[in-house]
Amino acid sequence: MIFGRPTVSDREAQQRKIKGELLIEASARMGVQALTVGEGDLVFGVDWLVGMAAKHGAPYVSANVVRSDSGALIFPESVIVQVGPRRYGITGVTGHDIALQDGRVEDPIAALTRVVARLQADKVDFIVLLAHTGLDEAKALVQLVPGVDLVFAGHSRRHQEDAVISGSTALFEAGSRGKHVGEVRIDFTEGGHGWADEAGRDRALAQKEQLERQLRRYDEQIAAEDNESAKQRLVRVRDFTKTKIEQTEIPPTDDGKGHRLRGRRVPMNRDIVDQKELGALVDSYLAILGPGNSGNKLEDALAKSDVRRVEVRDSYGDYVTARACMGCHKEEHKDWMGTSHSRAYAGLVKDQRHFDLDCWSCHVTGAGTKGGPTGPGDVGPLKNVQCESCHGSGRAHSLSEAKADIVRSPTEALCLTCHTEEQTEGRFIYSEYLPKIDHR
Repeated sequence: MIFGRPTVSDREAQQRKIKGELLIEASARMGVQALTVGEGDLVFGVDWLVGMAAKHGAPYVSANVVRSDSGALIFPESVIVQVGPRRYGITGVTGHDIALQDGRVEDPIAALTRVVARLQADKVDFIVLLAHTGLDEAKALVQLVPGVDLVFAGHSRRHQEDAVISGSTALFEAGSRGKHVGEVRIDFTEGGHGWADEAGRDRALAQKEQLERQLRRYDEQIAAEDNESAKQRLVRVRDFTKTKIEQTEIPPTDDGKGHRLRGRRVPMNRDIVDQKELGALVDSYLAILGPGNSGNKLEDALAKSDVRRVEVRDSYGDYVTARACMGCHKEEHKDWMGTSHSRAYAGLVKDQRHFDLDCWSCHVTGAGTKGGPTGPGDVGPLKNVQCESCHGSGRAHSLSEAKADIVRSPTEALCLTCHTEEQTEGRFIYSEYLPKIDHR
């Protein structure tokens, strides 16, 4: 829930506590009936999480996360929820390879075996597992521990909108960072056992067929391409497409004996118009993250005045801004203006996240470098992902025009400093994204 780094400043830690509490309070207000523990939840320790859960009534369950000192479970191992005529037993486990502060993770197989036996003894109709293990490990887990009917996985940041059906268990995953919520609708079959997802099967087959057509086109383009650099780029895209085909899960054919279900991924944004209370809650927390509460003297001064921030200082060291680059590189500047990079800061402002210490630096140029912006209130003309974000500061090049004084071909490693797996949920593939910004 709270995505911390090993070492953060006091300001960053405070902001993350604010955002972590928002997620916990929002989950409780949404009526969520069970949550489980991931490594991000315990960034600030067991006592902090337990305190926040108690403060907001967040219904955590965990069968295998215990206190380091006593070995006691930090939350109840399961909860039974009545929905209509059916009783659902819900439990949660965390992957054994995850290190936690002030807590430890016990064997998920032994923990799940114990809880499934107890829930079966309680005669629940369905057993639901919240698995912070990643989808693949969750699938392996329920194959070893029979009796789980539904799995909602986390940790691997995958989007698995359609059911992955393994035996009598259906598994889903809805990405990461609370950007989406997964919705599953079920049509129960009287006396039924197991699951069927015909709509998901149709979508998966169509997707696989489309990917196979793409693969054939890439093979044809590779065979016809003479430029070695272009050929290698096509090979990388071809190989990625082949991997996606291999990873495509096809639900089994409906035999009429199982319950029918349909998965859907719902974006957690302001388009959900019937949740005005939660929208107001988010706004109240964003206000806390704003300039008047940031701990930065410059930001506080601006917040108390009516002055609009246009530029807060005259010199940015070795940075010259995209406007200066445009003098010699008009076509490249035109290309850049058509990309999302040129609008990166505006999107942040729209979402009221431009004072978020976890966000701002990837939406401006030169953040944290010599001569670059030092904080969210120090952006000035270096807002957006400008030329110098990719090609390096341009003052030396602008004076000498020497190619050696500029980075001509940015590396994938540079892109990955912002397009991390955590931020993009695995969607960033260098060979697919590069053509969107490649001036050539």
